[in-house]
Amino acid sequence: SESVFEHKIDATRLLLELQRLIPYPDGAMRALQRAGYTLTDIVYVLKDIFEKGGGEVADMMIRTTLWQEPDVMASVQAAYGTDYVTMFVQFHKSKGFDAKFVMNALLHRLGVADPVKASNHLIDAGYAKNEVLDAASIYFRNDMASFIKKVFGLDDAVAVAAYFAQWPLKGFIHPFDVTRQLRVAFPGISTFDLVMCLRAVGMPASG
Repeated sequence: SESVFEHKIDATRLLLELQRLIPYPDGAMRALQRAGYTLTDIVYVLKDIFEKGGGEVADMMIRTTLWQEPDVMASVQAAYGTDYVTMFVQFHKSKGFDAKFVMNALLHRLGVADPVKASNHLIDAGYAKNEVLDAASIYFRNDMASFIKKVFGLDDAVAVAAYFAQWPLKGFIHPFDVTRQLRVAFPGISTFDLVMCLRAVGMPASG
């Protein structure tokens, strides 16, 4: 989106060049803050002059502790015209952060209250489905079947069970619990289908 302070860009660029801060966005950011530039202005400087992506800008600004994260979120989202959570997940994925870290950040820092929505953000950013299952397991251990059904858009119980087989904690859950979860996720599921599901998970059909 177009900068809301475009008339300041040339003067700002000159200021930064004079201070030899162009190669150093972190130093420029701090210098501009001391000079009285607003948070929004500095976001646009990093975007328009330094050509930084939204996720990277947010990460740099939050790490300085000069601003509160909700304020950074609002300014970055306004400047880039993209959902902040999407930028956050994509940036951290590109930097090699695992799904558990990002899931935790979404739920406890960024205000994504629903773990299903958080999981969808991770999948959209390219995290492998088994990574997402692992990251979500702490929140859905007792309802993984419904979680898998919702997140992966599955209507077939055996297909859900096949994902269940990839769950790292599968070895710590009893076949009875798997059966219970499948009955919750698929009301009216037949005994035959339950047996097929348990086979897909790699569990005995008895017990």
